[in-house]
Amino acid sequence: LGWLARASYRHDDYALMTPIIYQRLASRRWRCVAKCIDLLHHLVLHGAARCLDDARGVSWKIKELERFVSINPESGKDEGETVRIKASRFSELLSNDALILSEREKSRAIKEKLGLPHSGAGQRNAFGASPFDPNDPDPSASNYYSNAPQSFSS
Repeated sequence: LGWLARASYRHDDYALMTPIIYQRLASRRWRCVAKCIDLLHHLVLHGAARCLDDARGVSWKIKELERFVSINPESGKDEGETVRIKASRFSELLSNDALILSEREKSRAIKEKLGLPHSGAGQRNAFGASPFDPNDPDPSASNYYSNAPQSFSS
């Protein structure tokens, strides 16, 4: 989740993430929807400011998910309850600016205490540039996918 929050500071990466997020939010599978709400919550608290703006833009969908129903045909269990609870809590968060600010400050303080970067601006790669810096003149030079193989030829 931290990687996605840092990627939200890059326009290209954010443009790739958002359609998938909104597609999952419209899913009928309760686990996909629940995980998507968790991701949106994390992005609002740890990602770029546009994550909050976009989440507020789909707040109508979050409100709609407060009535989400998913009954397991085999057990008869209402599996949609998880989605309803998460949607309710997230819509409360979106409607309360003071709560958002305090939660962002809490997470920033915890990350500073642990020595973790609280945004993409704090990270540097082997070339000295931030891999998530939107002002980087040559983003292709950054070691963006540090764990990816550098070459496929042997």
